[in-house]
Amino acid sequence: MHSNNWPSGSRELKDSFLCNVSAPPTPSCGGKQRSDDITSAQFDVMCFGEALPPRSLDPRVVRSIAQIDRFCGDPVTAASCAAEAGLSASRFLHLFKQETGISFRAFRAWKRARHLLHFANQDLNLAHLAQDIGYPDSTHFSHSIRRFYGLMPRAIFSGSRDLAIYRSGPAESAIAR
Repeated sequence: MHSNNWPSGSRELKDSFLCNVSAPPTPSCGGKQRSDDITSAQFDVMCFGEALPPRSLDPRVVRSIAQIDRFCGDPVTAASCAAEAGLSASRFLHLFKQETGISFRAFRAWKRARHLLHFANQDLNLAHLAQDIGYPDSTHFSHSIRRFYGLMPRAIFSGSRDLAIYRSGPAESAIAR
């Protein structure tokens, strides 16, 4: 398949597959980290027959993605990212969608839901986890997670013993994609 003929949504499929969380230690690996890591290039070759060309994003969008990735407790808003980028909120939202192909709000919700996987193999209070990840309450958390994964958070946590989680290689970053 040539680079101009990739199915629509292929980059989104790739990005959603390459979760930035690590696999748990397993007894079969002597309690050490499994080497199930897969690079973006390996994923591209497996799915598309060749590596996707690297994509560069506007540095202002890259900074806002990095801010969303930090999960420092306070919710990241379009207004705060726009102010940091020196743009109006409406211009920033337009630029973000133009560069990433997804709205800021949808991207932030997706990253927040994806961040849940960092904790999937842990025994945690889901109400506290919801607030730590940035959801205003456990109801919003449950609805959002169910919308993204098709499962309630409790089901993800109860079935996580058999869940294999893959992450990008150490030299790669979600920002560079």
